Amino acid sequence: MMFGVAGFDRQSIINNTVALAKATRVFDVPVVLTTVETKSFSGNLWPQIRAVFRNSRRSSRSSMNAWDDKNFVAAIKATRREKIVLAGLWTEVWCHLPTVQAIQDGYEVYVVEDCCGDVSQLAHDNAMKR
Repeated sequence: MMFGVAGFDRQSIINNTVALAKATRVFDVPVVLTTVETKSFSGNLWPQIRAVFRNSRRSSRSSMNAWDDKNFVAAIKATRREKIVLAGLWTEVWCHLPTVQAIQDGYEVYVVEDCCGDVSQLAHDNAMKR
């Protein structure tokens, strides 16, 4: 889905996301990897991220909103953490929607803005404000 990202340096998003992924390894932070409709819609997880998490389990979901997927929510609950650090390519969909629901469910959510992009700078900025 990177093709739809506009107004951002796409390579910087990838580099920042890889750096975040590597930091989770250094600090032993539990990670939940998920994709949406890889075969028919959004494509696979970036190879750079797959390389960092070679042996990690990934789940694929059918909803754009990860919080609508019971397996994703179960994986988050299994971490036994109350704070979530979230990154997703399209800020207004893959970050904003699960963030709102996670907050409603009592989680404290931090969206990593440097690891996100959107169809426009305005869409990204508005999602971050929300």
